[in-house]
Amino acid sequence: GTTPTLTVPYLLTTLGTATPVASAGVNNTATREVLGGVGGAGIGGTADSGGFAYFPAPADNNFSITTRVASLFGGNPHGGVAIRNDTSAGAIMVALTTASGGAALRTRTTLNGNAVAVSYGATPPVYLRLEYASGTVTAASSSNGTTWTTLGTPSVTFTGTPLVGVVFASRVNGNRTNAAFDNIAAALPPPDTAAPSVP
Repeated sequence: GTTPTLTVPYLLTTLGTATPVASAGVNNTATREVLGGVGGAGIGGTADSGGFAYFPAPADNNFSITTRVASLFGGNPHGGVAIRNDTSAGAIMVALTTASGGAALRTRTTLNGNAVAVSYGATPPVYLRLEYASGTVTAASSSNGTTWTTLGTPSVTFTGTPLVGVVFASRVNGNRTNAAFDNIAAALPPPDTAAPSVP
């Protein structure tokens, strides 16, 4: 992929029936920092409820999303990185989130299916990364952004244009969480600039 150049995710949606609805703002462009706020019961199960700040990624190509979850507060919050097929509550998705009790990798492989969750020991502040290549997502965490530990490699098929970004929820619907993300970076495949071959 190319050198990460994305400053921040540039689209925002409220997933499911989260209350209050999602908000997000850029705190510091130099550190690629976003502060997101939302209610919501959380990411997982058969329907997600929270906030998602994202950008479209190319389908069937290699790409990644990385962030440091700097802090989470309000409710029983979790936050992290996600790849979604779309913004519907029950969309096919992979999400790697962290919370005070540790991290979880959640994978939903069918529309409105139950997201399978696997727990890990990474708590904020922590770097999280999802890399997608040829139908496989590699989830990893890091304490320093340099040395990475692979947490899982779920197989997921996305269609159309996957959505890639940061996800967050209070897990207490009606209560707003605040999730601070920094060092947000996206690596997308470089454009095909090769000259066409001559028969």
